[in-house]
Amino acid sequence: VQLEVFITSVHLRILSSSISPQTRERVWSSSPEQRELALESLVEFCRENMLMTDIYLNYDCDIKCTNLFETICTTLASVASPDGGDTVKASNNEKNNADETSD
Repeated sequence: VQLEVFITSVHLRILSSSISPQTRERVWSSSPEQRELALESLVEFCRENMLMTDIYLNYDCDIKCTNLFETICTTLASVASPDGGDTVKASNNEKNNADETSD
């Protein structure tokens, strides 16, 4: 749980953004320098193969925990995407809706 809190409260919060209702542009929650440091740190985590495997197995595969690995991947895709990850979010929503209807 400590790792989850650390990653979500520090890294993912710094990398979060929203869309301004007035301008329809992406608004970042932190400065470019802070985002760069958070990305560099998150990349170092991702380079640890066993850590990423452990995060997936211990968080995403446990129904009592959040999908931390998925959240990291979605956040990285959102930061890297010029549309702010709307394509990734729409794809995940379609997948979740399909899963719910197949149950």
